[in-house]
Amino acid sequence: MTSKALKAGNKSGASGDAWQKVKYDRQILAVAKITQSGVIYTDDSGLAAWAKAEGIKTVGIAALPLPPEDAQLPLPWSLPTDEAPPPESD
Repeated sequence: MTSKALKAGNKSGASGDAWQKVKYDRQILAVAKITQSGVIYTDDSGLAAWAKAEGIKTVGIAALPLPPEDAQLPLPWSLPTDEAPPPESD
């Protein structure tokens, strides 16, 4: 990615983003390629464009399904009636 951009005359490539962001995006893509990831989950249009150019599918966070409500366990906000609270220390 970087060598292609340098050959074109601009280390950031066609991206108009800050160089620091371009470096992080390339790191994310490099990890995805090395681990043979099929998908990157992101809402970053710049990262999505880089991923598409590298043949990696992207999915936006809003496109993910919500977890089922019944998978959430209720939280016990009160103590059971047969248990006394611990004594306070001074």
